[in-house]
Amino acid sequence: MRFYSIGLFSVVLLAVIYFVGTWVLVAFGAWLRRRWKRAWWAMVPLFLLLYIAPIAEELWIAWNFGRLCRQDAGLFIYKTVEVEGFYNATGATLDLVRPGGYRFIESYSREGKGAIRLTFGDAELVRQALARYGHENPGQDATAQDVIRVRLDERTEALVYPKKGESWRITKLDRPTARYHYSSDIYGTRAAHKITRQESVVTDVASGEVLGRYVVYGRRPPWFFVGLGEVPYSCDGPDGGPNSRHNRLIYRDVLKPVK
Repeated sequence: MRFYSIGLFSVVLLAVIYFVGTWVLVAFGAWLRRRWKRAWWAMVPLFLLLYIAPIAEELWIAWNFGRLCRQDAGLFIYKTVEVEGFYNATGATLDLVRPGGYRFIESYSREGKGAIRLTFGDAELVRQALARYGHENPGQDATAQDVIRVRLDERTEALVYPKKGESWRITKLDRPTARYHYSSDIYGTRAAHKITRQESVVTDVASGEVLGRYVVYGRRPPWFFVGLGEVPYSCDGPDGGPNSRHNRLIYRDVLKPVK
């Protein structure tokens, strides 16, 4: 079992419930005893119910949570491959390209159709972008801007940071062309009462093979929890915790950038 961390206010609430409930049952038992000699035997189930019911939900959640953490949670790498890039179903960002060492990243298009490919720009891309910006914004110095984004043709946009000297080519695609796809269920799905399951997967879409997956379970506090906010409580393996030790960005472990 893996129990939720219970604060002082929760303990006080349970203490009040047990105290008041015990007093009520004792008073009721004494009243019943005057009418029935064996009344106290009949009261035993009520006392058991009083002491177990308030924490029954926590016992159930903790048992299920511990079971799922042991049986299914963890980081599983089945195969690693060298790639130039991949399709990221969670969205492409500039940070994925340069620090990650990938030559391109593909993702869904925010326009709702097809996909986009993000790659590094070159001197020619910068020249075209600055010229197009100057044409569309007469009198403004393109090189003095922090960032400019212009459309070069129907399928190509240029994103340029003139002061930083960085540039990116954004190409529209009818559909993703990358062989390897990364996806992550960041919102999770219900696995049991007050328990959610999140999974991140790297897939070879050509063969349908799963190269790696990362499974993490999270749980919520029981009903009697009283605090300033819910403390994140999750597991990504059978041991340790209570919180996750790995990162859901498992493409870093599976998809190695080509040298």
